[in-house]
Order: sequence, then C-alpha cells, then structure tokens
Amino acid sequence: MRRLILGFLLCWVGFSFLAEVKKAVASYDARQRTWETPAFWRLGMPQPDRLELCLAGVRERVPAGSFVVFASPSGAQGAEFYRWRWAAYLLPEHHVIPPSHRQAGSLAQYFVTYDVRVENPRIEPMWRRPGCRLYRVRQP
Repeated sequence: MRRLILGFLLCWVGFSFLAEVKKAVASYDARQRTWETPAFWRLGMPQPDRLELCLAGVRERVPAGSFVVFASPSGAQGAEFYRWRWAAYLLPEHHVIPPSHRQAGSLAQYFVTYDVRVENPRIEPMWRRPGCRLYRVRQP
C-alpha cells in the first residue's frame, strides 16, 4: 500500500511540475501576443521584425562606422528609449544615437525616423518605406 501511495504522489508531483514549467515557458515566450511597449519585445515578434526590415534598408545604404541618429515616437514606459536600444542592437556596425544626445547635431551623418515625421532643413531624403525614412544630414 505504501508503494501505491508513493507512486501516486510521485505522479502527481511530476504532473504538477510539468504544468508549472509549461505555464512559465508560455508566459516568457509570448511571441503570439502583440506587445506595444518595446521593453517587452522579443526576437521573432512582429514589432522587432518590422523594425529590422526598416533597418535592413538603412544597413544597405549607410557605410559602417557612421553616426546614425534614430528617432521614434515617444510613448509610455520609455518606448522611445527601448526602440533606440533595439536600433543599436540591429545596427551593430554603426554608432546609433538618440536625438536627445547632447552632441547629436554635430555628430550626425545620417538620420533615421521610425513611425515619426521630421522636418528639418539640414536633412535630405535618401530612402523611404512605410513607417521608415532615411535622411542624409548636411553639415553646417
């Protein structure tokens, strides 16, 4: 009788453990959800994939080692900061800086906008796709 009770207990513990692991992995993986805040983005989700498509065009047209200012709309919970960090991750061969950087005006060689429009006489359009634009910055 003891072996039977121990066997049932062991099966119950194993089943409970697997159920908890499944819930934990499902909540971490969460690629099927559409997270609006870039702090929760993971590779394989639609949002970083869309940003990667934008930056692939930039990567083809901008020489490595260039200073690129990346602008995106501000949002809740530091969305602009996290998008800028994603851009830096997806453009490792470039120096990606945010528009708020104190030397952005003097260092910028190229300017990328993501889901935001910018008007500035110092920038000239180079390339665009829906939601993404690349500009060359004229030096003063």
